[in-house]
Amino acid sequence: MSNLFKSLFSFLLLISISLPVYADESFNLLDSLGGADDDILEVDDAFQINYDSQPGKFTASWVIAEGHYLYRDKMQITTDDSSVNSNSLMMPEGEAKEDPIFNKTLHVFHHFADATLPYQYTGNGDKEVTFKVKYQGCSEISGICYPPQTKKFTVKLSPISSAMAAATDQAGEAEPVSEQDQITNALRSG
Repeated sequence: MSNLFKSLFSFLLLISISLPVYADESFNLLDSLGGADDDILEVDDAFQINYDSQPGKFTASWVIAEGHYLYRDKMQITTDDSSVNSNSLMMPEGEAKEDPIFNKTLHVFHHFADATLPYQYTGNGDKEVTFKVKYQGCSEISGICYPPQTKKFTVKLSPISSAMAAATDQAGEAEPVSEQDQITNALRSG
């Protein structure tokens, strides 16, 4: 039994001596592989978001830190409010980038990005409406991608006048008129 006790004691002693050394080496190994987070910006520092709300459109804009980018196809602006009829999101095309994470070419934004959601507010009175802005980006410096982000912005919307609504509807429904038809119509009307 004493032989077994000596062997067990020696084994435990060996483990207790080598564990701190092993832990220290693994910590340094993680640092050399990019595991240290000294170079990783907080998501709100990497992608500084602002918004602007004008009658009929909500715009989100980002100032993007050097060495970072936003994915175009991950950018969304939505609202759950039924009194807001939104159209398709408008944004620049962005830069084509071969993305090793998704193993395909994607469009991204460096330095600055903006996206505008045109909408029509159909409510009867002033109302606070919350717009949700979703986005995701990565760091080329540290090689990490941030988790998808959702920010909420509440803005006060007011109904537009009937004349403005009619003008907006007519402008949206009007078919393009050729130059020849414009001249013909002008000659007919005197």
